[in-house]
Amino acid sequence: MRTVDSNHREKSSLLGFGVVEKRDLAESERTSERAGPTTSEARASSRGAMEHGSVTVRRLEPEEWVELRTLRLAALAADRLAFGSTLEREAGYPDDHWRAWCRRGASDPTEATFVALSGGQWVGMAGLFRADDGFHVWGMWVAPSSRRTGVGTALLGIALEWAAHRAPETPVQLDVNPSQADAVRLYRAHGFEFTGDAQPLGHDPPAVARRMARPGGAPR
Repeated sequence: MRTVDSNHREKSSLLGFGVVEKRDLAESERTSERAGPTTSEARASSRGAMEHGSVTVRRLEPEEWVELRTLRLAALAADRLAFGSTLEREAGYPDDHWRAWCRRGASDPTEATFVALSGGQWVGMAGLFRADDGFHVWGMWVAPSSRRTGVGTALLGIALEWAAHRAPETPVQLDVNPSQADAVRLYRAHGFEFTGDAQPLGHDPPAVARRMARPGGAPR
C-alpha cells in the first residue's frame, strides 16, 4: 500500500491494529489500541514530552537509531498486516538507513517521529510528515503489553499537536485497515473520518487500507 511520496519516501499507513503506517524512509516507507484517556489527560512537560502515567511520550533523539530499529522491527514482526512494509524488507536495511531516519525524525521541520517509553523500555512509536496535501500519520505502533493503557492516544495526541503548532489549518490523513475496529475507534475519537479512498495493502492483496482524514487544528 502506498499513499504519498514525499521526496524519496514511499509512505504507507497502518496501525498495530489498523493501518497507520508510513514509511520506508531512505526510500521509504502502524498500531493501535483501544481509545484510552483523552490527550488533555496526558500531562505535557516543559520540554515537549508528555507524561501519561508511568509512560513518557516524546520526540525521537538524534542518536537513538539502534533503539528505533529494534522497535520498528518488533512492530513489523508482531503486526504484519498493520504495515505497508515487511520485516523481511526492513531487517536488511543498512545502519545508515536507520541513522538517517533518526536524524529526520528528531529534527526535520517537516517530519517527526515520536516514541513511548515505560520503565526504560520502548513500547510505542508514531510518525508524521508533511506533504503537499497535508500531514500524514504513519508507522504508529504500540507493543501488545502496553495496549489499552492510553499509550496510543498519547502518541497520536502529541503528533497532532506537533502538526497543529506548525500549520494549524492543515488537514491530517492516515490509512487504516477497516477490520481493525480499535484503531478506527481511536482515530474517530481524534476527529478522523473515512474519506472513501481505499487501496490494497500491497504485500497481502486481500487486505485493504482505507483513508481517514481530519481537519487541521489541535487534537480533541
